[in-house]
Amino acid sequence: MIYRKLRKLYRACLSSSAESSNKDAVLHHTSGPNNCNALHHQPLDCSVPSIRLLQVLPSLSPDGRIQCIITHISVDTVYTCLSYRWGDPSPSCVILINGKSFKIRQNLFNFLTVVRATAASGTSEFLGPYWVDALCIDQANVLEHNHQVAQMGKIYSNAAHVYLWLGLMPPSIFPLLRVIKSVQDSRRASARERIFVCSNDELLDEYIFNNEYWSRAWVVQEVFIGSQVMVWLDAEPMSLKQMTEGLEHFLLMGPGTRVPGPFSEFDRAWKEDFKGSESLIPLLERFHDKQCSDPRDRVFSLLSLVSGEGSKLEVNYDIPLIDLTVEVLRHCSSSVCFCTAV
Repeated sequence: MIYRKLRKLYRACLSSSAESSNKDAVLHHTSGPNNCNALHHQPLDCSVPSIRLLQVLPSLSPDGRIQCIITHISVDTVYTCLSYRWGDPSPSCVILINGKSFKIRQNLFNFLTVVRATAASGTSEFLGPYWVDALCIDQANVLEHNHQVAQMGKIYSNAAHVYLWLGLMPPSIFPLLRVIKSVQDSRRASARERIFVCSNDELLDEYIFNNEYWSRAWVVQEVFIGSQVMVWLDAEPMSLKQMTEGLEHFLLMGPGTRVPGPFSEFDRAWKEDFKGSESLIPLLERFHDKQCSDPRDRVFSLLSLVSGEGSKLEVNYDIPLIDLTVEVLRHCSSSVCFCTAV
C-alpha cells in the first residue's frame, strides 16, 4: 500500500513539473517557520533495520523548486550515503518533499542543486536514492534518532557509495581539479602540470586540505566505513583514493608523508587500511579535536569503529553528559589511564 501511494505521488510530481523541466533551480530564502509545512515522517519500524531514502526528481516544480520524494526501505537495498557539513541554519532554502514545502540548510541545498544539474546532462544515477541524515531521520523524535544512530555503521557500510560533499568551489579551481583527477599510476604528471598544481597551493589549502568538512566528528566513521568513497568538489567528483594519489603525485610526497591540514588524518588512515579500534578510549583520544554541535556525538559517532571495550555502549540522546561520561568509563574500565580519562 505504501509503495503504491508513493508511485502515485512520484507520477503526480513528474506530471506537475513537466513544464518547468528546463528551468534552473531557484533559491528561496525564508524568514520564519510559517512559510513551510512541517515534514511529517511516517514512523519507522524501530524493531528492524529500516531507513528512509531520498530520491531527487529530475524536474523542478512549476515555481522552480527542487523536488524530492522520501520512501521507507530496508538497509539491504541499493543507495548512496551523503556525508556533508550541516552548516549555518540561516539562510534556509525551500524544496518540496513528497509535495510539501520543507526548509533545508544552504550546504545541502547546494548539493541537491549540483546533482540535479549533473543528472540533467545524462547521469541519472546521481538523482539517488540517498540517505541524508537531516532529511531521512525525524530529528524531533529522540527514540528514532537513537535507533538510526545505533545502526549508522550498517547504513554506511551497506551503501553502494558514500559521497563526501566538500561544497561549492570557485571557477578557478576546476582546471586544477581536472589535472589532479587525470593523473594516475598509468600516467605520470608532466613538469608543466606539476608547476601548475604547485602554483595553486592556496586553492588546495583553502578548499581541500583545510576544508571544514574534515573537522566534523561524524566524518570519521563515514569515511572509514564506506566501501566506495567519492569526493565531490562542486560538480567534480572523484574517488578519495584518486584524489589523494593525484595530490601526492603533484606535491612530491612519498609514502608515509602527511599532507597539510585536517585532511591529513584521513589521507593517512585509508592507506593504512583502517579497521577500527579494540577500545573506544583510543579513538576518543585520537579524534578529540573533531567538532560537533552535540557533545554526545563525540562518543556516538565512533561506536561503529569499536570492536572491543565500548562497543556495547547504548546510543541515548536523552542521557546527561556527566552520565554519559560515567558510562564510557564503566564500559572501558581496563583501557582507562589518567591521561585518557581527562
